[in-house]
Amino acid sequence: MYNYSENFELNGCISRGACSVSPNISAMKEYLLYILSQIAFYLEYISNFEDKYFNFLIKIISNIDIRNEYSDEQMLKIFKMANLYLNKVKELYLNIFEKNNNINKKIFKFDESTSMTQLIRYGELILRSKQKCEKPEQKYLKDILFLVIKAICCNYLVLNDYGDRFQEAEHSILNSLVLYGDKRANCSSLKAEISVLAQYNIAVQLRVYEKVEAVFGKPEKVLVNSSTRKNKAILVSGSSLIELKNILDATQNTDIDVYTNGNLLISHAFPKFKEYKNLQGQFGNSIENTVLDFATFPGSILLTKREYQNTEYLYQGKFFGTSDFLPKGISHTDNDYKNLLDYTLNARGFVKASIREQIVTGIDYKELDAKLSELLQKIKSGKIKKVILIGMGTQLAEQYEYFKKFSTLIDKDDFIITFSHNSDINNSLYINVSNNYQILVYVLSKIFDKIDISNENIYFFILRCDPNSMTTIIYLKSMGAKNIYFANCPSTMINPTVLKIFKQTYNLLDMTLPESDLKNINKKTIQ
Repeated sequence: MYNYSENFELNGCISRGACSVSPNISAMKEYLLYILSQIAFYLEYISNFEDKYFNFLIKIISNIDIRNEYSDEQMLKIFKMANLYLNKVKELYLNIFEKNNNINKKIFKFDESTSMTQLIRYGELILRSKQKCEKPEQKYLKDILFLVIKAICCNYLVLNDYGDRFQEAEHSILNSLVLYGDKRANCSSLKAEISVLAQYNIAVQLRVYEKVEAVFGKPEKVLVNSSTRKNKAILVSGSSLIELKNILDATQNTDIDVYTNGNLLISHAFPKFKEYKNLQGQFGNSIENTVLDFATFPGSILLTKREYQNTEYLYQGKFFGTSDFLPKGISHTDNDYKNLLDYTLNARGFVKASIREQIVTGIDYKELDAKLSELLQKIKSGKIKKVILIGMGTQLAEQYEYFKKFSTLIDKDDFIITFSHNSDINNSLYINVSNNYQILVYVLSKIFDKIDISNENIYFFILRCDPNSMTTIIYLKSMGAKNIYFANCPSTMINPTVLKIFKQTYNLLDMTLPESDLKNINKKTIQ
């Protein structure tokens, strides 16, 4: 048995005991966002700017706040490029407009001699200035706005991977960045922008899903192998289907096996990937617990774009990536993957086979349509009073126990649609999309084609504390969702005060105990 752990809470951050963000990192983040918001300001006025400027913005934002350890040299390189682009777009702006009263004059000096100490000092100055000028609610709403910006930037980069653009979404991202950097932005304008951007984030994800289906086919419900065999092997971790396809193409005529990890479990549900004989299955039994997966895998590990957590303390030379900005400990690999393949062939590989149970993933759309039609009829006839949607989970033991108990307590006229914790009760539909937000959003759109999202008797349980989940909550609220329960978020994931403001702003309910929550739900149910 490999990598087995009953303790699902053993994620990389907690196991290391070092999850907080240092003041220095906060200061550098603030300075970087200050520069990016100015770049966005100028781009908003330039109709035909080069793609590289916008692409730089969304790539940097997608990587801000991940707990990687970039070297001083890497950070200086990022800031150098950011300042270079700022000066370029400012010049383009001045070539178009003679009057430049709107220009923010306060641009810190940055040249070859600029040190990390100076960068941190600049960031501290910006933080102090914000504290003087911005009211607490304004500050926390900007923190929420940044989470939404980050979510849509990550999804937009996936859309870019498929060669697609969405200009309305691009302008919304730029508007949001400008508003984030505006000290005069009031709370009502911030709330409005958050709502608009959240809706664009959903639209971007739906476009991504269309592209994914066009390239890889319609996902199906499948059993995935989780056993290993004696051979050399590569582990592909993250969520990029494009990068998984690329490495499979590069290795299909070699004697190297490829295993998926984490969110790439869903790849096995797509017909296209069944064509690859060297795709062996899924390695690792937990989406969250990549620490043990990485430490015990006996070959090279390809970390797909924007998936660089849990690596900086496992320096074994076996981590590879294709992104422009790679944390230390990860070697860059080109499209031919030569250095990755060389490492794989020289690594130990699996010296013996290991047998494990298969994993169910994917979705049966015929079953979904039939279940939704049946559910709609039962709602109309009064046989189903409440519909409870349970979002994608984190595989925490406490969540598992909560919903195990929860499913035994629901009434016979309740119906559960769950994307995380399976239930053996009759009135339930389990859909395992392996934390793929694009499929989740598409499936939700099909559900709400049948069921009114604003129905008072629909209850949502959102379990993940990440930007995409929080953005989805904002979208659901904007579409009229009434009852949303939000899981407890550890302070390592989101600032407790920001979380408190977020829950108050969107009238969210706290998950407590199954008995108490169901009692409150039953009280609210409209007959």
